[in-house]
Formats: sequence, structure tokens, C-alpha cells
Amino acid sequence: MTMSVLESASKTPSIKRVVVTSSSTAASQMIFDEAYNLTPDCWNDTAVKMAWSDEPNAFMTYAASKVQAEKALWKFVNEKKPHFAVNTVLPDFVCGPPLSAEHQGYPSSIGFFKMLWEGLPGETGWFMLRGQWMIDAADMARLHVAALAHPDAKNERIFAYGHRKTWTEWIKLLKQWYPDRTYPQPMQHEPADLSNVTARPEAERYLKWLNGEGFKPMEESIRETVESFPKN
Repeated sequence: MTMSVLESASKTPSIKRVVVTSSSTAASQMIFDEAYNLTPDCWNDTAVKMAWSDEPNAFMTYAASKVQAEKALWKFVNEKKPHFAVNTVLPDFVCGPPLSAEHQGYPSSIGFFKMLWEGLPGETGWFMLRGQWMIDAADMARLHVAALAHPDAKNERIFAYGHRKTWTEWIKLLKQWYPDRTYPQPMQHEPADLSNVTARPEAERYLKWLNGEGFKPMEESIRETVESFPKN
């Protein structure tokens, strides 16, 4: 689909920008508890190897699809040199209330968070997403707008990485804010993503240009999401 959009845009002289949502899984090196530089030149080639191995799993296959799709996009840009600029936005865990829970439910990342809020054990799936960065949904939307409109945003990978996240920290905050609920226990040691996201300051600069502020505080995003959950 992405390549079809790029081909169609190439035939339309009035188009100035194309913005594509990629994923953190296209760049993440899947390294935990160890500091390293995560740069716009990084690719999750490990996921591609695992996806095409004899024992693939769903998560690595998903990540591999993001790697290969985005690599194909940049190959097109480098070889065809289209008349328009192309930007990709790479969000990690997205937190924030849905626009309409009644009509769309709690999809994607916040669906995992809702499992935790409901006290379901880690085996239900929420603990699969750990050792990550997070971004508020409104900030992610703003970065897409900035990718479309900022004069400097041309042929960039924009890393939508707001704050480091662990379920251990989130459960601790929830216990402080809502002590009457029962929460599942995280594993004894939850691996952390200690990557230094070198392009994060540029993403924050785009947010400040558009909104006057940097990344929304993680605690604020968590509270707003929880307040959107049905209260039993």
C-alpha cells in the first residue's frame, strides 16, 4: 500500500509531502538493560532474520514487516528522487484515551494497558510490551502534522519517543493514585530500554514549534487514559 501511495504521489505534481506512520519496531535494536545510541540509521534486522527463520513469532513478524516496508520506502526515495519530501514517524508505545471508546474501543497499545488496569495476569498479553518508550497519542498526532508542515522536516525518520516506560513503574503509580484496586504483579526484574534516542530532541523541537510545548508528561498521559476506562 505504501508503495502504491508513493507511485500515485509521483504522478501528482501538486503533492509536496508524504508522511508515513512506521513503528519503533522498525528501528529498535531489542537491547535491554544496556545503554546504546538509537539513531535514524538503525534498523531492526534481527526481527527480519527471526521472521524468516524456521521458528518465527507474531511480534517479530510484525516488526519485520515494518522494517521491510520502511526500507522499501527509503529505497524508492533514494532511487526515484521524487518531487515531494517524505517523512516517516516511528512511535513506540502510544498512551492516551481514544477519540471515541464507544465506536473504536481501546485498540493497540492502550488495549494492553487496559488489560493491566483490569487486573488481568501478564499471560493475557499486556506484559509482552515491556522495556519501551512511550508517547502520548496527541503528541504522536502533532508529530504527523509537523512532519507534513514544518519547513525543516524533509526526508526524515521522526522518532516519536516521549519517555521511558516500564510496567513496574506504571503499576507503582497506579497503586499511589488508585489504591483501592488490585493490580497484577510485574516480573521480579523487568528489562528496561536504556537507548539514547539521538533524534528525540529534533522531534521535541517539532512539537514546540507546533504546540509551544515538548512531550506531554508521562504521568499526565497515564491519568488521562485511566480516566477514559470504564469504571466498574
